[in-house]
Amino acid sequence: SSVVIDTTDLLCKYCFSHCCEKYGFDHPSDQGWVKGWERISDEFLAIILEIFDLGYTLIFTSHTKITQIKEDWEEYAKIEPTLAGPARKVLLPLVDVIFYMMAKDDKDKGSTRVITTKATRAFEAGDRTRCLTDVTIKIPEKMKDKAYMVINKVYNQNLKKGL
Repeated sequence: SSVVIDTTDLLCKYCFSHCCEKYGFDHPSDQGWVKGWERISDEFLAIILEIFDLGYTLIFTSHTKITQIKEDWEEYAKIEPTLAGPARKVLLPLVDVIFYMMAKDDKDKGSTRVITTKATRAFEAGDRTRCLTDVTIKIPEKMKDKAYMVINKVYNQNLKKGL
């Protein structure tokens, strides 16, 4: 069985509000150097681990943002999850796979959802084991609501293969 957290961004906002109320601050910076943000990260991790310990496969969704990356003498745009700092800090070391799903429009074929498993310079994706091949899955527009089933199927197939 799986639990889909849609969206992780919203869960982080709820955690933020919960911590402000629980610890009596208006903003994490009110707690002194990093202390408030650490409390949010700790609470967020506790929630995630509690669900995980129940034996569920966790699937997290997030929207995307375009970040300008500066490396040496060049600058480029990269599409990344909109995860807030605490969520990013907790989830990136925990997750096994990051799928990137986007819509591709073709004037002849219409809109198609595409899921990919490998990162490029343009977007964040990948898997911890580095065993997944570069898979691009096309999902017709009428099937876009079934995307989670596809992600779960690919993930479970790789689990059976021992990846």
